[in-house]
Amino acid sequence: EGGQPYRNAVDATRKLASLVGKVEEGEALIAATEAYFAKVKLQLAPLSARPLYVVSFMDPRNVRVYGQKSLFQEVFDRIGIRNAWTGETNYWGFATVGIDGLATDDDAR
Repeated sequence: EGGQPYRNAVDATRKLASLVGKVEEGEALIAATEAYFAKVKLQLAPLSARPLYVVSFMDPRNVRVYGQKSLFQEVFDRIGIRNAWTGETNYWGFATVGIDGLATDDDAR
């Protein structure tokens, strides 16, 4: 299902752990990941006021910017970081825009 990559990864971890008879280990991995997110959230709290873009350069003028439905967004939500990109995204959670498309938020990093 598009738009929930982290949730899908958790579900896949549980399914794989069950298939190989390692349910406890799978749950431990999920719990450790959630605990790590909680730790990182505390560490990044001083930086959480300013939104952050996650981009990948496609060429000198265009970027792939990640937002809703992306794994980045789901992790940002768990660690308390605001995503600067609030525009539309595709099934995989990104949009391709010109670099000037990132100039909409003066406070973003």
